[in-house]
Amino acid sequence: MNKMYSRLRAPDLTRELIDAGILSRDAPDAAVTPARKDVLICQVGGLVESSAFDLDGGHGTGYMLSLHVAVDRPRFKIWCWELRLPWEDPQFQWLADPAETSSVEEMYSFSSTLKFPRTEVINHRHELQRGRGLDGLLLGRGYESIPASYRHGATVNASLILTDDMNRDCATPVQLGVDRSARIDQKRTKTTTRKRGRLFDKQDFMKSGVLQS
Repeated sequence: MNKMYSRLRAPDLTRELIDAGILSRDAPDAAVTPARKDVLICQVGGLVESSAFDLDGGHGTGYMLSLHVAVDRPRFKIWCWELRLPWEDPQFQWLADPAETSSVEEMYSFSSTLKFPRTEVINHRHELQRGRGLDGLLLGRGYESIPASYRHGATVNASLILTDDMNRDCATPVQLGVDRSARIDQKRTKTTTRKRGRLFDKQDFMKSGVLQS
């Protein structure tokens, strides 16, 4: 699988990845915090596995990041994650752990039709240790829509920040593929309904004309 490594990781690792052709020399930096050599965060897969997508009904945006996290410490505790986007979304939040809610099924849920098994999600995973990487999906939801300037299939450059229990930050650049399928389908449905309505109106007008003649 393709892995997108942060240039903020150990310089030697970055050079090796560039020489191997895995990391581009012109890959964007996430110059948010100083480098940390004891933490590695990378995206796994492509822009399908990591995406920003319109939620059904046009009510906000869903965020999905496919990640691999590894640490070079006996024990490491994740205190929180932060996703910094090119636009403001003050009500953004990570999806709550279904095990801590009244949910009967252990599924992370964006809606009744878009759910992910708890075993595939890392939102609730807070402890790591050397030699045992953390792999899975980080899922969040915003209540602002993706700006109209980002069309379906575009790429969003953002930053993901991990803060540990010692209040130390570790940042990495991330890319999200823009999926506007829900909004596109919604527009198609509205257009189809409008056309059907006009057709029926025309038929009713013709029928009433026959009755009056």
